[in-house]
Amino acid sequence: MAKHIWSVLCYKGVLDQYTNQVSLLDVVEGITAKLLAPAPTGEGREVQVPLQGLMLVTLWTRSDLAVPEEATTRVRMIVPGGASRRPNVVKVDLTKHVRSRSFMRFESLPFHGNGYYYFVVEVQEEQTDEWHIVAELPLEFRLEQQPTMTPEVAPAPSESPATQ
Repeated sequence: MAKHIWSVLCYKGVLDQYTNQVSLLDVVEGITAKLLAPAPTGEGREVQVPLQGLMLVTLWTRSDLAVPEEATTRVRMIVPGGASRRPNVVKVDLTKHVRSRSFMRFESLPFHGNGYYYFVVEVQEEQTDEWHIVAELPLEFRLEQQPTMTPEVAPAPSESPATQ
C-alpha cells in the first residue's frame, strides 16, 4: 500500500518541469464567500459556490522504495452535519518513480451551511479492498450575505418663500 507523505489545500500548486520541485502558494485554511443574491431555498437544492480554483496537492511514495507499485486513492468531502459527498478516485502510479504527486482542482464547493468541511484522503488496501484514512484537512467555509444596497433618494428641494 502506497505511503501518504502530506496533503495541502492551496490556491496554486506549481510543479517546476526542470527541477521537479513543487511550490504550494496561498495555502488555504478558510474561505469566506460573499453572496450577492439571496440564497435559493427549498428541500434538496444544493448551492455550488464558485471558487478561484481551490487545489488539493498530495505526495505519495512507495511503501518499499525498491518495489514499484500502484495505489488507488480517493478524496471525500465531509460537509457540516456529517454527510459525505461523492468521492474523487485517483490512481497513483509508483511503478516508474519512487514518489508521485496528485493535483486535484475544485472550481466550486457545495454549500451545506457555514462550518468546517473536511477533505478526507484515503488509500485502498490491495488485499482487502478496505479504505484507510491517511489525512483529514479541515476547511472553514463561510457564506455571508452581501448587504443589499438601497438607492439613495435625493431630498425634495426645500421651498423658500417668494420674495417680493
